[in-house]
Amino acid sequence: MKGIILAAGRGSRMQELTLNVPKCFLEINSKPLIEIQLNQLRKAGIKNIAIVTGYKNELLSKYNQKLIHNENWANTQMVSSLIKAKDWIGDDSFIISYSDIFYDSDAISKIIKRKDELAILYDLNWLDLWKKRFINPLDDAETFKVDENDFVTEIGNKTDDIKEIQGQYMGILLFSASGWKKTLNILKDIELKEIQKLDMTSLLQLIILKNKIKIKAIPFEGSWGEVDNKKDLEFYNSEFKDFFI
Repeated sequence: MKGIILAAGRGSRMQELTLNVPKCFLEINSKPLIEIQLNQLRKAGIKNIAIVTGYKNELLSKYNQKLIHNENWANTQMVSSLIKAKDWIGDDSFIISYSDIFYDSDAISKIIKRKDELAILYDLNWLDLWKKRFINPLDDAETFKVDENDFVTEIGNKTDDIKEIQGQYMGILLFSASGWKKTLNILKDIELKEIQKLDMTSLLQLIILKNKIKIKAIPFEGSWGEVDNKKDLEFYNSEFKDFFI
C-alpha cells in the first residue's frame, strides 16, 4: 500500500500566510500539516509515501520523500496532480490524502483495511464541526448521499437542504489497483482541458455517473479537520490544543 499527499496548491484564501510557503506548511499546535499527515500515515503502516508538489515545491525536499512535481499547478486541479503520480503508483493500491487536512492515524487504519475498488472516509457527525466553523453550515457543506449498502450516490454539489447531506467527505481516499485502472479508463475519454478543471469530488461524481466503480463510504467519528481559511486555522489551534502533542 502506497500513500500520496496532494500538496501542489498555494491556498490563496490563506492570504499572506502562504505568501512564502505552500498551504501544507500551515501549523496546528506548532506542527505543519504536512508533518502531521506523514506521521499519521506512517503510524498506520504506510511507509512508501509520495508528495505531489507545485507551489514552492523546493521547500518540501527537506522531508526526504518521493516528490512528484506538477509544474502546471497554478492552472490545474487535484486530479491533474494525481495523474502526475501515475507512473509511481504503478499497479499498487494507494491512499490519497489532501494536504490541507489533519487527522489521527485511526482514520488511515480504518480505510486501509478495505477491499473495495474505491473507498472514501466521511465525517458522520459533520454538522457539529461545521456549526463551529460557519454561521450557516450550508454555506460550505456539499451533498453527500449513500445508499443502503453504504455506496456513495451523490457527492460535491451545493444544496440548501440538510437532508441531502448524510456526512462530509474528508479528503482521504483509497484506490485499489483495479479501481485506479478503471478510473484512468474513464479519464481517457475526457479532453485534457476538462481534466485540468477536475477537482477530486468532481471526479468522484463522474465515477458515480459512469457507473463503472462503486465508491464505498466509510464513516469516521474521530478527530480531524480541514483548513480552508485563516479562521479555520485559528479555530483548530484553539479547539485542538492537546491534539498531536
